[in-house]
Amino acid sequence: MNKILSTGRTVLKLISAKDFEDIYLWLTDFDYNMLWSNIREFPSKKHFFELLEFNIENEFSFYFMIQNNLEENIGTIFIHDHNKTDNYASISAFLLPKYQNSFFGVDAYKLVFDFVHQNLPIRKLYLDVFEYNIKSIKLIEKVGFDLEGIFKKHRYYKGDYHNVRRYSFFLNEWSDLKKRFE
Repeated sequence: MNKILSTGRTVLKLISAKDFEDIYLWLTDFDYNMLWSNIREFPSKKHFFELLEFNIENEFSFYFMIQNNLEENIGTIFIHDHNKTDNYASISAFLLPKYQNSFFGVDAYKLVFDFVHQNLPIRKLYLDVFEYNIKSIKLIEKVGFDLEGIFKKHRYYKGDYHNVRRYSFFLNEWSDLKKRFE
C-alpha cells in the first residue's frame, strides 16, 4: 500500500525502503535529531533499516514521507504507540529546516488528521515537544493542539536540562477546526 494524501502543494506518502536513507541521514544529524527525536545512540544503518521495516509492518504505525510538489522528501510525520484500550496514539513530525515556517507543516498535520479521523479508531493524538523547539511549538499550537502538561528539566541538550511540553488533540474536534484552514 502506497497511500498518497495531497493538498496539491504538499504530499504525504507511506514511506518505503527507498526513503530509509533520507530518514537515517536526518536521524543521525545531531542538530536535526535534537529537534525531534529521543534517540541518542544511533544504530547501524542496517539495524535502523530493519527496525523501520518492522515498525512499518505494525498495523497501528503509519509512517509518512512529507514531499513537496516536486516529489522531494522534505520531512516525515508518523503515528505510533497506539494504545488500543484507551484509543490514543502519539504523533511525531520533522521538516527540514528550509521548509519550516512554511505551509508544509500545517498541510502535513491537516492531511494526517483527515487520515486518522477517517480510517483509524483513535480518539486522541498526543506529542511531546522539546521546549527549545520554538518553531514546532508555534506550528502545533496553530493546528489546534492543547498543552496538557510540562515535564520539568526532562531533556538534556547543550549542557543543560530543558522542559518537554506534552500536547494533545482530540479527533472529534477536527471537523470544526478544519474549517479554520479552508
